[in-house]
Amino acid sequence: MGILITVCVLVGFMAFTEADLCHKCICDNEHLDCSFIALEDHFNDSDWAGSTHTIISFDHNNIIHLKAFPKLPVTKLSITHNMIVKIDPACFKELENLTELDLGHNHLTSEQLVPAVFQGHYAPETYEPLRNLRVLKLSANALHTLDADLFEHMPQLEHLSLDSNPLRIIDRQTMVALTSISFLKELDLSSTSLKEFPPHLLHTPRFLEVLNLSSNLFTSPPESLEDSHFLKQLHIDENPIVNISKFPNLPYLEVLSMSWMPDLVEIGPEAMNDLVSLQEFYCSHNPKLEKINATAFSKSAVSSPGGQTWPPIKKITLNNNNLGFLDFELLGHWDRLDTVDIQNNPWVCECHNQWLVSTLVPMMEKLNSTQHMVAGIVCHWPEQMRGQSVAELDHRSYHMRCLDAYDHHPEKDGTLLIGILIGVILAVPLTALVFISYRRHLRTTAAQYHRAFYKRGDSLHEFVANPNP
Repeated sequence: MGILITVCVLVGFMAFTEADLCHKCICDNEHLDCSFIALEDHFNDSDWAGSTHTIISFDHNNIIHLKAFPKLPVTKLSITHNMIVKIDPACFKELENLTELDLGHNHLTSEQLVPAVFQGHYAPETYEPLRNLRVLKLSANALHTLDADLFEHMPQLEHLSLDSNPLRIIDRQTMVALTSISFLKELDLSSTSLKEFPPHLLHTPRFLEVLNLSSNLFTSPPESLEDSHFLKQLHIDENPIVNISKFPNLPYLEVLSMSWMPDLVEIGPEAMNDLVSLQEFYCSHNPKLEKINATAFSKSAVSSPGGQTWPPIKKITLNNNNLGFLDFELLGHWDRLDTVDIQNNPWVCECHNQWLVSTLVPMMEKLNSTQHMVAGIVCHWPEQMRGQSVAELDHRSYHMRCLDAYDHHPEKDGTLLIGILIGVILAVPLTALVFISYRRHLRTTAAQYHRAFYKRGDSLHEFVANPNP
């Protein structure tokens, strides 16, 4: 009986604390949301008694000092957009089920973020690990370097976000820290003001599949990317790259994103032809991109034993660039694409783009994923065709004319012919008037000649008749 009473009291206490916690925060099944309530700490240990929540959020509060958590079943913990400057050693030690930790958008410095923060329980095979932690997000803090041993307590870490930190360079100790993550699969280094990517950085993390280098200061795709083993996704958007003449050899790359580049002008011949596994290519919102060479993706018959080859691209986005022409030879299998987006470009509607009207747009109209994009494919030049829908040209079975070698424009032919016609009409009466005037002038001259001749003749007769007057 005494045991039963004790159990009832304990259950009642747990229910009470659970209800009290939910009174302060929002409880939704497994999720405890304590965001936007101006908290300065994450409660006392006693407040957590009886908590069964596995997803806990303390986002957008005023927490400065993060103290050690009690034993909780939490798997995902988010404490973003606070003012954290200090984290106690072994802060997450009792969160043995923790798989994802987000400490982004705080004020953590390189000096405060030390390995002891992530210390876990002792294990004979690994030094005090947080054995289940797979995802660590440190975005938008004040980190300019990393402690070389920062990740020593995270043997299973797979995803690391360091974006929006003022790294500027990857120094030696940062490189040691990153290369120590044996099972790393995703690395986000976007918005870290990087200009260079050190060689051999990607040699050790043999399982890296996703790399984000967007919003940095690269002027060309880093050659050291070739050190990666099985990189499948690369994001290199918003970098000041002007021309791409040769992309690094990444034979396993499946997804490449290089959009929102303010200075990109051209993708050159065979620039991307070593991306033999590429399936998705995102290249949009590049306001100066006006040329993609016809051979940008293909391997020539000379270099490819089986003849000319292309990567197995299924999705390509080229919208919102400055493209006037698109070569049919850019890809060898337009009919097998799942998605293609070329809207909002200043297309030149002449014979070299006839295939857009006859082939590409009809294909896009048949795909559910691209039907809505057809309306944005509009002629920009020549002037006479500006604003006309390419889809409408297809419906009319329109065949576009060619601009000639002297850059004469067909749209001006009508004006020219009208001008010539008006010139001919005006020239006929003018020519007639000139001819009539000329005839009159000839008659007048002839009459004067005859009169002068007769006068000379009369004088001669008089001279013969009377030689001595």
